Amino acid sequence: MVFGVLAAFAFSFVLRNQFGASRHRNAANWEYLSRSVELSAKHSDLGKMRSLPQLILFMDNVNAIQGVQSRVVMRELVESIRRGPQSKTIAFRRVVIDSDGSGEILDAIEKWLSEQDAEVEVVFSGYGAILWVRHGTVVDSVNYAYDAGIADVLSRTHRAFPATAEVN
Repeated sequence: MVFGVLAAFAFSFVLRNQFGASRHRNAANWEYLSRSVELSAKHSDLGKMRSLPQLILFMDNVNAIQGVQSRVVMRELVESIRRGPQSKTIAFRRVVIDSDGSGEILDAIEKWLSEQDAEVEVVFSGYGAILWVRHGTVVDSVNYAYDAGIADVLSRTHRAFPATAEVN
C-alpha cells in the first residue's frame, strides 16, 4: 500500500514537472514570437508581404500540438538569422491560424498560393508551416517545421536567400 502511494506521488511529481516545464517553454516561445515577428492578420497585409524582397512566413496554429512544437524551430530560426549577416535583409511575418482555420488573411493566402501553383496545404496543415517568399513568389515551403528541424530549415533559408543575393 505504501509503495503504491509513493509510486503514485512520484509519477504525479514527474508529470507535473515535465508538463509544467513544457507549458513554460511553450509560453516563452509564444511570447518571443509575439514580440519578435510581426503578426499579419488582414487581407491588406498580404500585399505588403508580397512586396518584400525576402520573407519568411510562419503559419502559427494555436490549437495543434504540431504548431506549438514548430514554434521552437521558428524561434531558433529567427534568432539565428538575426545574429547573422542577413538580419537586415530577411523579413519575418506570422499568421495565426485559429480553431476553424478561416479568416480574411487565410483566404487571401490560399488564393495567392493557388495562383502560383504552390502547395496550398501548408496553410491548413496546422503543423506550423514555414514559407520562403522572394519578391512575392514562394520559393520553398515546409509543412511541419518541427519535423524538418532547425538544420533543414536553416539550410532551406540559405538556399532560398543566398547571402550574396541582391535584395532590391
